[in-house]
Amino acid sequence: MLRLSRRTLPQAFLAIAGALALSLSGSAGVLASGGNDGGNPSGPQPNPTIAEQTANFTSAQLALYSSKLAAVHAFAQAKASGASPDICVPTCVPNYHYSYMTVIWEGSADCACGPATAAETFSTFTHYYGTTSRSLSQTESDMQVCHTGCGKGPAWYTCAVGTYRWGLTDELNVWQGNNGYVMQNIYSGTDVYNYTAVDVGGYNFPVTYDGETWGPTYGYPLDNYQGVNWGHYFPAYGYDQSGYVYVADPHYAYDHKYTGTAVYEFIANFTALSPQVVW
Repeated sequence: MLRLSRRTLPQAFLAIAGALALSLSGSAGVLASGGNDGGNPSGPQPNPTIAEQTANFTSAQLALYSSKLAAVHAFAQAKASGASPDICVPTCVPNYHYSYMTVIWEGSADCACGPATAAETFSTFTHYYGTTSRSLSQTESDMQVCHTGCGKGPAWYTCAVGTYRWGLTDELNVWQGNNGYVMQNIYSGTDVYNYTAVDVGGYNFPVTYDGETWGPTYGYPLDNYQGVNWGHYFPAYGYDQSGYVYVADPHYAYDHKYTGTAVYEFIANFTALSPQVVW
């Protein structure tokens, strides 16, 4: 199988719902106090409830969201019990999976990781579902205008400020309807892993993460961002049997793996919002 990237992942793939290829995806956040790589703005952030986020979902999207929650529960139980077969509730979630994703560099200004995460995510939907593709320049343009839920700022993204988490969620829902993305609360690295496994392994839906590369509680949780204090976004396209999730990092323009715990701590370092994945 093949993934478009500057580096090659280990050859560990399963067939699910047809032939699969490697993939990558991302998320938006808030401006870190020590710098900005296009991460989370430090100003007021929309933080809607799940009911508010799903108010305009179609009946199919609502049913899918409920099915995904059931799959997360079943997958978590199976992992805790040491079970190894695929979990099927109602779709199969294998023990490891890598979806197709095009890795996209955010650019030399180091401020467009949110729009780049969106563009990377769309590349996966285009590959598996034939949805509209969006380039980085298009997602940057899209996100400079609020589509829905505005009132917290003039735009979902600017280079000077970064990307709002709700803005990334909104952008993902405007250009595809296969998955209704929501900002889902998480409480541990296990949650990061399980939610990622269900979306990526069960449906080839990327999951996006955003946070800060440094914080007073968790320090520098990401091994390749030691000594760097940034807000940042990147999407996940894969996971393995050892508790790692695989991301397409638009800053470095290559893929990398982190433990679920490292990603959780990265997300929790951004304290303006509750720890969440865009899922």
